[in-house]
Amino acid sequence: MNKKIFVSLLLITAVGLLLHFYKINQSPPCLNADEASFAYNAYSILKTGKDEYGTLFPLRLKSFGDYKMPLMTYLSIPFIAIFGLNEFSIKLLNSVIILFFPFVVYSFSRQFFKNKNISLLAALLSVLSWGIQSMGRQLHEALLTSFLVMLSALFFIKAIEEKKYRYKLIFLLSVFFSLFSYQSSRVFALFFFIYVLYYWIKKRFSLKFFIAFISILIIFGITDLKYKPTRVVNLLFFNNLGFNLEIDQLRAEGGPRFLYNKLTVGLKDVVYNYLKYFSPQFLITNGDENFRFGFPGLSPLTLVEYCFFLIGVYYLIKHKTRWRFYLIALLLVSPLTASLSWNTGSLTRSFFVLIPILIIISYGVVNFIQILNGKNRIIFYIILAASYLFFIFYNWDFYLNHYPKRGVVIQSWQCGYKQ
Repeated sequence: MNKKIFVSLLLITAVGLLLHFYKINQSPPCLNADEASFAYNAYSILKTGKDEYGTLFPLRLKSFGDYKMPLMTYLSIPFIAIFGLNEFSIKLLNSVIILFFPFVVYSFSRQFFKNKNISLLAALLSVLSWGIQSMGRQLHEALLTSFLVMLSALFFIKAIEEKKYRYKLIFLLSVFFSLFSYQSSRVFALFFFIYVLYYWIKKRFSLKFFIAFISILIIFGITDLKYKPTRVVNLLFFNNLGFNLEIDQLRAEGGPRFLYNKLTVGLKDVVYNYLKYFSPQFLITNGDENFRFGFPGLSPLTLVEYCFFLIGVYYLIKHKTRWRFYLIALLLVSPLTASLSWNTGSLTRSFFVLIPILIIISYGVVNFIQILNGKNRIIFYIILAASYLFFIFYNWDFYLNHYPKRGVVIQSWQCGYKQ
């Protein structure tokens, strides 16, 4: 990385940190129950080695009976040890992730396209994105998991291209820790398993590396057997009472059993839920249906970004870059966990999808600019910048000045856990 790129990334990081810390004590409006649970368990483990229920160094946090993944709590311990148990120390872990986020996005994008302009633009969009920053301004696992999955995906490519031991080690560690960060990481572990298996068969990976990767999955599986992933099971759509009532109603109205059963109705719901995560309704209009993570009109992407996402997909298919199918596969896998849940329209469970989308947007912008001549290019710059800034400014203004004052938002956040 040359000096100009490094300085550019420092400036992008400075912008990201400014947006991250500005009015962070006002929006979101308060600490929520999950943040308080993570923080208190971190404090308890720091002082006693046990969680709030007396379990010694747990690999799942019972918390409210949802058995959260423990990595965020363990990583929060040093900050709480240094700064005490307070709102600042609780959120500091995600602040550190936001600090390094543009550097990883840049490196990740650079592995795909070998183009500094695309990579710098992707890094800039990532720090300006309300969708990404909203997870960083609270203590939520989605940001940490996406960071680790991005590292896994990045160093998988490096391990293939450069075949260095340290890249393989970082890849394995990133996958391992991601599994203990958030429930949605399971689908990415399966994704990497398929790719590792493929390249092992093609003799690009050694048997030792393949066994090491399988060992990670086995270790995690053993912890699942011990703690039982009840949270994951309860979130599956077919365990939702409403889903079963819908089938009963359809049958009672005279629908044939072969057409209205768990398999057929479930398959329809999964497909619809999955497609929803790529729709303009989710990405640029409604966002997350849970007011803790979104609000009508407060969208993960802007209209301008969504248009260039479609343009980027076109260029990605048209141009035969080496890792294009890998990027597309990451994009398509990202909403799978969310689409299997009865809680549809979830930004948190589909959070990683924003990373490949922003990279594809940057690819679309740079390629589109290249077909314009000098005068048209200047006009395009002005229109693009003005349009994007209008939408992104609206998102941030609403989030900072209006969102925390809405009654439904305060109710959703369940304020009162700071004490």
